[in-house]
Amino acid sequence: MSHAYANPDMVAAQIAADPNVPFISSARVLKKIPRRCVKFKMRFEPWAAMAAEEYPTEAVRVEVTRDGEVAAYPLSAEPRTWEHRYRSDMRKGPGPLCLFFPGDPTPITWSPESGNFEDILGIISRHLLAEEYYRRHDRWPWEDAPHGAQAARGPRSRLMRDLARRRS
Repeated sequence: MSHAYANPDMVAAQIAADPNVPFISSARVLKKIPRRCVKFKMRFEPWAAMAAEEYPTEAVRVEVTRDGEVAAYPLSAEPRTWEHRYRSDMRKGPGPLCLFFPGDPTPITWSPESGNFEDILGIISRHLLAEEYYRRHDRWPWEDAPHGAQAARGPRSRLMRDLARRRS
């Protein structure tokens, strides 16, 4: 992850051209704040099946801190509901997507130590598609990740338990 902060222009060019990350159609550096973070603007394309259903392309500001923490902020010009997004801070604007909850078990989260930049971009892509699914069907397409006391017991569904085991 340090390469995303240290060489953001190179990383943006590689991500945009990488055939293993087909859901990113463009990536560029918006701003690098020394000793703090780098901000990318990326265009996330819907996966083929969702594109056929006219799911939108999403513009997202992806922020990477010097320590490798990542946050994703949708940049939609139109107001839309977001089922899993942190509340807005009146001073800073709408909050980032809730990709996972701090304190959740390690197997169902992402960290700079557990994955690479492409992994978190895949999580962001999946989350954006799930948000659009929620808008259309009024339900999340899979089990919500458990948080707080429920997280200690782990996921309820077999699918989520299997996914959590694969990451550990």
